[in-house]
Amino acid sequence: MGQSTTNMTRNPQPKAAPVVPQVTLPTKSGRVAKQRTAKDTPAVIPQEPQENSYELMERRDDEQILAELQGRFLDEYVYEINQDGHAVTGLSWIGTKEASREYGGIQVPLEKLKIVEENEKSITLAVEARDVFTGTSRIGVKRQSKMLRRRDGSVMENPFYFEQATSKAQRNAINAVIPYTFVKAWIQLKRKGSTPQEKEQAQAQIQQIREEALTQKKVQIASLLRKLGHNPANSQQYQKVVLELTELNLEPQNYDEITNRLGVLAADANGN
Repeated sequence: MGQSTTNMTRNPQPKAAPVVPQVTLPTKSGRVAKQRTAKDTPAVIPQEPQENSYELMERRDDEQILAELQGRFLDEYVYEINQDGHAVTGLSWIGTKEASREYGGIQVPLEKLKIVEENEKSITLAVEARDVFTGTSRIGVKRQSKMLRRRDGSVMENPFYFEQATSKAQRNAINAVIPYTFVKAWIQLKRKGSTPQEKEQAQAQIQQIREEALTQKKVQIASLLRKLGHNPANSQQYQKVVLELTELNLEPQNYDEITNRLGVLAADANGN
């Protein structure tokens, strides 16, 4: 039975520097392919089951996360995989972090990371991501195996299962909340096959999306200030009034909390 949901208090003890193996996901048959000789090789060799695009992206993210833990860096923002004749693109773990940084409005408080379930085989973690510009929030969940299957088919203990689960839960939460239009434009900007014109168009769209998100939050803050009897004439007065009322600087990373606090003040002023 899995343990009940609790706030994450785990603080794994440091281990001696383990050797990070090159790993791969198990094939669908779960068996290592038998070595064929010229004698028993048929004219047409049946194809082994191939990893789908999701499995390939998961394996590459595993490699990126392990590289980070070793102090290395794999510079691959966008995965481009050919699946059944169709190109499948998606953000890597590094790409997800970089895209959310450039968007500027995603918060993932790790103090809210929760262990949903844990047993001898796997651990499941959940974490919340929030878009401070729109107020939208989503939960990202990831179940991670505690074992690794190496390329030779053998299985070993996964010393980094907790770190991998944490990174992937964040990845899933961020991807669920960051605007799709922003991600689509960001992938176009970063993918290797984009033309200079496509990159220029993508950059312009990214800038427009960010400006629209910021404007939406600024309008909401101005509306709440008017309800509280304030109508600042310029940005300096806005900064001063917001700081006096909320004790927060009027900066994008604070927009969501500022609107929350102003909303409470407005409700109190109206007797609600």
